[in-house]
Order: sequence, then structure tokens, then C-alpha cells
Amino acid sequence: MRTHCVSVRLNPAELALLDAARCTMPRGTYLRHAWYGARLPRPIPAANAEALAQLRGLAANLNQMARHANQGGILDLVGLIDLVTRLRRTLVGLA
Repeated sequence: MRTHCVSVRLNPAELALLDAARCTMPRGTYLRHAWYGARLPRPIPAANAEALAQLRGLAANLNQMARHANQGGILDLVGLIDLVTRLRRTLVGLA
């Protein structure tokens, strides 16, 4: 259990560097990881951020279709084929 708080003051440029390096990891968690030499997140290049967002959305839709099928629902095969095609095209960079 963590009961002690240690604070540090940063100037705006230092805070911007910290925020850019930590990605979505909370600041305190990132600093603890850095302190202990643990694996730190790698920033996603801006060029890949949009593709990653597309992939997340497509993967979420695929997961919903799989859940529906696993619960005994009827799959929309045309929709599934379209989704898998869009997912494939996004993965190979054609979307």
C-alpha cells in the first residue's frame, strides 16, 4: 500500500516532455516505472495514431459481433465480411 506522497515542481516544458513520454500512463505510475527501471510506454507516432484509432473501432465492432454469436445470436454475414475486409485493408495500410 502506498501511503507517502512525493511532489515535484516542473516548468511547462518539462511537464510537456513528461506528458509526451508517458502516453496514457498516469504521471505517478510513469515516474515509478522510470525510477525502478521498468518498461516504459513507447509513444505512438502521430502518423500512426489515426490508423490505431480506426483499428480500435473495427476491433471493438468485431468483438461485439463475436459476443453476439457466442450468445446464440444470428450473424450478419455480409456485415461480418465487410468488417473483416475493412480491418484487413486498415492493417495493410490501404484504408
